Amino acid sequence: MTRLGFVTGLRREAAILEAASRGLPEEARPLICCGGAHTERAGTGALRLVEAGAGALISFGIAGGLAPSLASGSLVLASAVQVPGKASFDVEPAWRERLCRRLSAAMTPQLGEVVGSHRVVQSVDDKARLYGETLGLAVDMESHAVAQVARERALPFLVVRAVADTASMPIPSPALHGVGPRGEMRPFAVLGRAVFAPSEWPALLRLSGAHQKALGALRDVVRIAGIDLAFEQRN
Repeated sequence: MTRLGFVTGLRREAAILEAASRGLPEEARPLICCGGAHTERAGTGALRLVEAGAGALISFGIAGGLAPSLASGSLVLASAVQVPGKASFDVEPAWRERLCRRLSAAMTPQLGEVVGSHRVVQSVDDKARLYGETLGLAVDMESHAVAQVARERALPFLVVRAVADTASMPIPSPALHGVGPRGEMRPFAVLGRAVFAPSEWPALLRLSGAHQKALGALRDVVRIAGIDLAFEQRN
């Protein structure tokens, strides 16, 4: 039986998977790694999952929106992951199609490319520039690292991302300090900086609401599709 390996950026994303795995036999539970919203840690984590027995890899979590049409909570099933000017990584098309069909009665997944970035794409102008260069629907900091490992090990690969901050939503500077190296949330680090930047408070509140919508979409994916995300086991 092929075990799935999930790489997330946040503990909150990993917790969704852990909750859905409770009660399953050990061999049916996915392997999960949280990279702390950091590209290198995501790649290292993906390698560890493979070494622990994962036979397929999934990049799972929230993303920043690039396409102006996408609202917070929009679900993106990537056709490929591109790193501008460097590389492009295809997902397993049949797997993505099965997942799309399984979700289609209750959700409307957006199909297109996701962009991999080594840094947070913070400003609206930077998002617009990246969209113009790539036409990618969304951007995250883990998918390209996971894709590289999947390619090197010739493993099936899938990307499931939900949009948090939209193309028109900047990420306020205090929020950049809100995630620890193990993906844990650091609200007091954000508050400590927000105290000195009251003009950022409305944007922080909007971002918090956007994150909740994205996490809700990820919960819906697992609830509807199951923890296997329509992966086809082969004898």
